[in-house]
Amino acid sequence: MKNPYLSFETVKANDRLVGHEIMSSMANRKSSPGHDAVGAINGDFYAGDGSPINIQIAQGEILLKPVSRPAVGFNVNNAPMIDVVSMAITASVDDTVAIVHGVNTTRQTDQLILFNSYRGTTTGTNQFGTEAWVRPVTPWIANDTVVCVVESVEVRIGNMTIPKGWAVLSGDGLSESNMMSRLQAGDTVRLFQGITPGLARLKELIGGNPKLVVGGVDVSPAAPREPRTAAGFSADSSVLYLVTVDGRQGNLSVGMTFNELAQFMIRIGVHVGINLDG
Repeated sequence: MKNPYLSFETVKANDRLVGHEIMSSMANRKSSPGHDAVGAINGDFYAGDGSPINIQIAQGEILLKPVSRPAVGFNVNNAPMIDVVSMAITASVDDTVAIVHGVNTTRQTDQLILFNSYRGTTTGTNQFGTEAWVRPVTPWIANDTVVCVVESVEVRIGNMTIPKGWAVLSGDGLSESNMMSRLQAGDTVRLFQGITPGLARLKELIGGNPKLVVGGVDVSPAAPREPRTAAGFSADSSVLYLVTVDGRQGNLSVGMTFNELAQFMIRIGVHVGINLDG
């Protein structure tokens, strides 16, 4: 993890919250000259429509809010973390600071929602609110400030288009009057995407469950033998381990229990580890 030519990224199928895509397709799609996918494993558990269960951050953009399950992530310096996190996002214009109530979720009464292109091509909102395109002029990142410029404001229209790499702030009721009504094209908006506990300048995060190893000790619960996928890192955070175990293949492979997986990870040098979607 100290290799300056290696970085770690999370990817969502089709770059959408809802959708399915096989891993080889995702790796090929994300590869380009000077940016080659050299390894990939399954991440968080998913609902039937392909949407992740837990929080995901992909290159600094938050896809959705966290749940009470652990997640594994990396900051811009490849420092790793595994923890159960909470999220608090604020948007500020001059001396006005507003709470952002959610990301890529249905806007409710009085709420301010942040939408990005993982939601889709439009926000899907009704006409009862105000929406603004915000273009980042600094990179998307969590646990640091993202500086954005307002490019356009729409009042009582709804379903605003979401340009890839940009975002839409969408406010209703009190959020509309307290924040959105103040916005004009050319304004500077500062977004702080807070993830607690979390690393400074957190860039990637993806969910899993449960924790398997903490401090080099097996903390795994009981579970039957299944195919497994897991991630962990060494005590000095210098080595990342991505582990896969085949299963359900008769005499070829029956998989591992959580305890067997945790013991295997400890033997190969994992100090903190988490189970992912096998």
